[in-house]
Amino acid sequence: MKPVSRGRLALALVLPCVTLIGAHALFDPLYRTNDDPAMLLLSAGSVFVDEPTPYLVFSNHAWGQLVSTLYTRLPEFPWYRVLQLLVQFAAGATLVYAALGRRLSAARLIPVACCLALFETLATARPHFTLVSAYAAIAAVILVSAGRRDEELGRIRWALFACLWIAAAATSGTKAPRSSSCSGFLRPPQGWWVRGARTGPGAPSCASGFRWESRR
Repeated sequence: MKPVSRGRLALALVLPCVTLIGAHALFDPLYRTNDDPAMLLLSAGSVFVDEPTPYLVFSNHAWGQLVSTLYTRLPEFPWYRVLQLLVQFAAGATLVYAALGRRLSAARLIPVACCLALFETLATARPHFTLVSAYAAIAAVILVSAGRRDEELGRIRWALFACLWIAAAATSGTKAPRSSSCSGFLRPPQGWWVRGARTGPGAPSCASGFRWESRR
C-alpha cells in the first residue's frame, strides 16, 4: 500500500475517534426523545419486560436480536449505546476515506474534518436512533459515488456499501428506505407477540400494542 493510502486510512480511523471522544468529553449525552431509552430498557430487560427482548418498537428485529442477545450474555455492559457508536464510527470513517480522495490536501482535509466534527458532536451530544440510521445510509451512498472515480476504493466499496446499508435498515427499521431489499428482508415477522399483546395486521400500532409491565 502506498504511503498516501496509509495516511488516508489513518485519517479515516483517527478523525472519527477524535470527534467521538471530544464530543463525550465536552458534552453530557442526552437522548433527544424517550424512544431510545425505551428500546434500551426493552433490549436489556430492565423495566418493561422480564428478560431481554428483541422487539424494540422502532428498530428492526434483527438489530433487536443482536442487542438483546448481547445483554443476555453480559447485562452490565451498555450494549445499546456502544453498538450505535460503532455504527456511527464506521459511517464516519467511510465518509472521511471516501471524501479525502487519493491525493491528500489541506483543501480537502479541513472541510471534511469540520463537517465530521459538527455532525459527530450533534449525533453524540443529542443521540437518536434515526440519526445513526441516516448517517450510515448517507455514508453508503457517498461511498458508491466516490468509488466510481477511485480505483482503490472501488475494490471494496460494494462490501462496505452492503454493511452500511444493512446497518441503516436495522437500526431504524421503520425509517430506513423501504425500497431496499435489505430493509424489507430485515423487517420483523408480522404477528409477533410481546407480553400477550399481539401486533401485526389488524392489531394496534406497534407502540400501543405493547402491554407495559414493571418488574417489581
